[in-house]
Amino acid sequence: MDAKIHRSGEILVFFGISHISVIFVFSVTDFSLLNRSNVYLCRVLYHVSRCWDRIRRYYREKYNARRHIVGRVRNVSGIVEEYLGIPYAAPPVGDLRWKAPAPHLRSDKGEAWNATYPRSQCPQESSSGNVTGDEDCLYLNVYVPSHRTSELYPVMIFFHPGSFQTDNGSAYDGALLSDQKGVIIVTFNYRLGALGFLNTGDNHATGNYGLLDQKAILEWVQDNIENFQGDPDSVTIFGAAAGAVSTLLHAISPQTQSAKKLFHRVISQSGSPFSWWGFQTNPKYYAAKIINETGCLNSTMQSAMKCMRTLTAHDIVKAQLKVEGNQFGPTADGNYITDIPDVMVTDMDLISNLQGRYEYLIGVNDFETGWDYQHIEEVEDKEGFVQFLRLRLREHFEDYVKMADIVSLNYIDPVNPPSTALEWKHLSFNVSRDFMFLAPSVNMTWLASSDDGFNSTSYFYLFSHKPSQALVDAGEGMCGNTSVTDWYFQATMQILTAFPSNDTVDGATHNDEIAYVFGVPFSLEGATDLDRQISDQMMTRWTNFAKNGNPSREGDAEAMWPEFKWETQRFLQFGGKAVTENVTRVGAHLQSSEVIFWTRELEFFGEGKGFDDSVGTTINSGETTTISPNNICVTEVTTEATTECCVCTAIGTALGLSLAPEQADVVIYTLFVVSLVLTTTLLIAMLRWCWCSSEKSKNRDLLIENHYTSDGTLAGMEMYNSVTLEGHDSKSGQITAL
Repeated sequence: MDAKIHRSGEILVFFGISHISVIFVFSVTDFSLLNRSNVYLCRVLYHVSRCWDRIRRYYREKYNARRHIVGRVRNVSGIVEEYLGIPYAAPPVGDLRWKAPAPHLRSDKGEAWNATYPRSQCPQESSSGNVTGDEDCLYLNVYVPSHRTSELYPVMIFFHPGSFQTDNGSAYDGALLSDQKGVIIVTFNYRLGALGFLNTGDNHATGNYGLLDQKAILEWVQDNIENFQGDPDSVTIFGAAAGAVSTLLHAISPQTQSAKKLFHRVISQSGSPFSWWGFQTNPKYYAAKIINETGCLNSTMQSAMKCMRTLTAHDIVKAQLKVEGNQFGPTADGNYITDIPDVMVTDMDLISNLQGRYEYLIGVNDFETGWDYQHIEEVEDKEGFVQFLRLRLREHFEDYVKMADIVSLNYIDPVNPPSTALEWKHLSFNVSRDFMFLAPSVNMTWLASSDDGFNSTSYFYLFSHKPSQALVDAGEGMCGNTSVTDWYFQATMQILTAFPSNDTVDGATHNDEIAYVFGVPFSLEGATDLDRQISDQMMTRWTNFAKNGNPSREGDAEAMWPEFKWETQRFLQFGGKAVTENVTRVGAHLQSSEVIFWTRELEFFGEGKGFDDSVGTTINSGETTTISPNNICVTEVTTEATTECCVCTAIGTALGLSLAPEQADVVIYTLFVVSLVLTTTLLIAMLRWCWCSSEKSKNRDLLIENHYTSDGTLAGMEMYNSVTLEGHDSKSGQITAL
């Protein structure tokens, strides 16, 4: 849809430039007859341009998912409208597999789209080890406050976690956050694993299809969210883990740097493009591995990919599960992500474009690597600590033994070393958290806030609140429970992880903060008052940031959240042991020396190859290199671009530059004839389009518009004459008990 609209726009722009140049030329040469002709042509251009909005409406109606969308209402703390399972792109099946998302074509039958239930998640491994999901999975959900006002609501788009391998948008219920804080929440699915990120290193599969799905969501919001009373000029993208990496990759992508912003603020929860797990540096290696696992290994990549496209999505996911290591995720494709992020952010043009463009809120949890408890549990003393370091660092460094010694030297206080097993365990948690989450996140915040970097308003947080037992129990009950049919109760609980009831993990583990951001403690029986206080703080500050770029609580001097600056490095901590009256407090220089070690000093040791995903896999897999990208014949495809500009040459000639007068005359007259032909052709075509779009758009609404009367009834919704809205009487439109 957008490509067609933009193509029509390009024609109009060229058309206008041609006429401006012709008018200028003939006014200089005083050809009065032709000047008068161009006056008429300009009048034609004016009337043609008046059709532009109709042309856009015609294309949007033709290529939008549906003309009408029927949602449902639900009572959480108040009435919330939710629209579930709206398609934002065509199903990526058949020839569309491993292609950029295509527009979703609406049905010609004219029926309303049923948006009262969520659609399938994308293919992935379930917690039981089976393959679940459907390739037809590109759907989104919209949550809208029912207490409508005359103003547009800020919009928050959530990018789900899952290491780019698992999870789905419908697992995160935005109803309560939307209702309590007056924002519109959008959640969505995107392609995962090999189906979303396979990169063969050539034009057969360029990778980052999951990121392109996400970009399609951003474009969908710009095109449609105003119909839900959302403000397209106030869009915040927020995500956790892989979702956090995604938000920041979109921020630095050259494809999002146009004058019209797709989003305006970024919240990154426990993820950064600089994290080794957040970016795949050797995609061809893993592409070759999965091609071999599927039995599609062939003499050429073209034939191999042709074979891959004949397989079912479940077959591909099963083959993916046999490939060890950090497999499929964002890669450098030369277009959307031009290089590894560390290199991209050194480009001065990119830095210049990003200065002051977005506002950032970034943070981590204090026990991020709680999922690594099974290994840390064995750490009792210095020897166990060093063994743990070797286990973790061997995945990323060739000489991991020496690197373990260097890390231990920087972490163990020679004057006051750990004296108990618990202290050694906590130190192990700190190391793994720092190099996997904290250092990359602080590094990103430095870049975003510094004058030499993006020079943007930035905030940092540390989440330290250990979930109450009620949340942990609920998380255990929901994890992997595929028999649960009411998706709402799965919500964010599935990401909470239970640990032994001792002090080993005395804080927040990876993704624990998500439940608090979405307000789960307010809907969960047994949650503590402290749970709810922490949740209210995070909901308020997240939405304050989305509304005005400042997460501080208005009018509360004690609740101020200072900006992150290099000199002070202040941050806000949520929860922790020191919680008394205030559940938040300001800190400074979080693990400063350790962060500097990982981000600034490590390179000076010159050990290994850095955070390269392929290093550990190649060294420790115990396999030979018989299966590698070099075993597949790859044909390099190159294109040549011309730098000649005929229009510029004609204008230069009219100004008396290098061309001879005879040559200039030829160019001028040719330009006039071409513009005249274009005028006639475009006039006929666009008048026809305008007439067609006018006929087809009579009495049609592109998307649902809700209007509540003073007595609480639903009015002005023609589509509900034939379709029942859950929670409403379809005849009277009266809200019923839920």
